[in-house]
Amino acid sequence: MNCVVCDCGEPMKAKGYCIRHYHRWRRYGDPQAGRVRRDATPVERFNRIGWIVMETGCHEWRGYRFPNGYGQFGRGVYAHRFSYSIRNGDIPNGISILHRCDNPPCVNPDHLFAGTVQDNSDDMCRKGRSANGERAGQCKLTDVEVAEIRARYTAGGISQRQLAEQFHTTQSNVSLVVRHVNRATPTNWMSNV
Repeated sequence: MNCVVCDCGEPMKAKGYCIRHYHRWRRYGDPQAGRVRRDATPVERFNRIGWIVMETGCHEWRGYRFPNGYGQFGRGVYAHRFSYSIRNGDIPNGISILHRCDNPPCVNPDHLFAGTVQDNSDDMCRKGRSANGERAGQCKLTDVEVAEIRARYTAGGISQRQLAEQFHTTQSNVSLVVRHVNRATPTNWMSNV
């Protein structure tokens, strides 16, 4: 008699299992749990790994995740991209798959939509997830200091140079603050040229 585990072919030793599967049964329980046939299609493997349905409606990927939090399916394939392609077909080159839910491990196709890199950036800014103000890595002034500089300069009686000395920054930074110019968008200051 052979082992009861499909495709094993080894002789049965105990409880219907070969030695290898018997030891796996003693340590982990059912030796066939989590097992995917070698001839399984990618969709079958994807569904076998599966996801956990959250209260938010997200389907969080149960398999391995990249360090950035996105699920990995196969070699270097993002799980959410594979999930999107199952429902909507092939993804054209240069197209990103974006999350409506902003949850990287989510593979729920209802939470995914296609867009360009620019669409992704616009979505990030619209949802307030971009690093600006105090959250920006190169920030010199806090949001409170920016508001105070603008208020004091608008009230008059103080120069930009004096404000720069008081807030330990440069006059050019104060000038950008009072004109509401963001250095990350140079078109703001070039529009008058």
